[in-house]
Amino acid sequence: LDLFTRPSPVGSSRLAVIVPRFRHTAVERNRLRRRLREIGRRQVLPVLTEPTDVAVRARTRAYAAAFETLRREFVGSVCRPSLDSAS
Repeated sequence: LDLFTRPSPVGSSRLAVIVPRFRHTAVERNRLRRRLREIGRRQVLPVLTEPTDVAVRARTRAYAAAFETLRREFVGSVCRPSLDSAS
């Protein structure tokens, strides 16, 4: 996954999910998009302390990754700086 963050200009956190085709069917793309959206909605956006725009772009390997692997990479990458600064 490629992750991008920046302060949100609208005062609330937002999530953008980008899932390129990579020679996959619409069913596969939608499944990956739903998984990433669910992870972001439940585990990333609620823990952000300031309004932040988060964009996640899937890579080819994300199509074959298990849900837990996607969750671990997504949550670990976005939430780690806030956890490290709290120590």
